[in-house]
Amino acid sequence: DNVTQLVIQSLEIAPGTRSCERLTEDLKIMFSNDANASQREEALQDFKGGIAAMRQESALFSSNHFIEELLRLRRPKSIPRWKILIKQIFEKADLDQCGTLTKEEFTNALQSHGTQARLESMNIDPEVVEEMFDIIDVDGSDDVTEAE
Repeated sequence: DNVTQLVIQSLEIAPGTRSCERLTEDLKIMFSNDANASQREEALQDFKGGIAAMRQESALFSSNHFIEELLRLRRPKSIPRWKILIKQIFEKADLDQCGTLTKEEFTNALQSHGTQARLESMNIDPEVVEEMFDIIDVDGSDDVTEAE
């Protein structure tokens, strides 16, 4: 009985499952003094078949999990339109492409008629956005990064 438990534990088979019960029964017969050679051989073959079936099931689960993860990557996260617009404004305003905007670059970008129209189409007041520079500039460097 200790050998049976050790084998089941080493195979990491969940106790109480049908597979666990079947394999436990096969192991008991294989190590039983009351079983004849034919019964032991049959139990051994059943045990091997049970292990093979579990491996196939595990491989199937692994491949299904892998496929699900790949498909999840194909479904990109939805990005709010306002975030996309702010990123586009930032990239357009960063004329020197240094990855930061000075207050002047920020203000000039927001005063563009095209930018104002796009902000207003999303019910965002351009003046409110312009006033937010000091709030956005969390490190007080008088410029903002894309991360800020």
